[in-house]
Amino acid sequence: MLQVRRSIARCVNATVGQTRVAGPRLAQDLRHGRHTPQRQKLMRPARSIPFVCVALLLAACDAKRVIGPPPPVQPATEVVFTGPSVIHASNPAAPGASFTCQPTIGVSLAGPVGTRLTWTGIGLHIVDTPPYDETFDLAFVQRFWAGEGLSAGETTSSNGMAFGTTRPWLITLRFSYTLTGAAAVHTDSVKFLCD
Repeated sequence: MLQVRRSIARCVNATVGQTRVAGPRLAQDLRHGRHTPQRQKLMRPARSIPFVCVALLLAACDAKRVIGPPPPVQPATEVVFTGPSVIHASNPAAPGASFTCQPTIGVSLAGPVGTRLTWTGIGLHIVDTPPYDETFDLAFVQRFWAGEGLSAGETTSSNGMAFGTTRPWLITLRFSYTLTGAAAVHTDSVKFLCD
């Protein structure tokens, strides 16, 4: 508001100053409506300055130009699983040995403060002849992750499941969970080759 008042004061002083420059004869002619080309040139600054001042005043009072801080951006909720793509056998050439795989699976949760992931299940699928598929109970998945879930900003990992076979296996682990504020059950998978 202080800047607006100063602008108005400068505008008023500029207008008065321009009128004084024109002199008494110009002021007298203005009262009688006489405008010669020379006097019209002298009047142009006096007319333009108030116009500019009014424009500046309107711009200063325009509510649309008042810009405050932007609203905080809420991070998107994201669950990321990590794991190896291939696990080689510890010693597949040893007599009577089998392919031994014990993958380390990681998971992280990003999102707004207060977001929480809760485990609901875990499943296993093995490409074999015949294929093997099983879904384990809630207690199993909680033992695998050593907990009921995780909160936004947390990361955890587990290698609580090992596999042994005499031939390569393509293994898929399915993890089911819910997120805070939603009843839907999400399922993500991690695949790796036990070679």
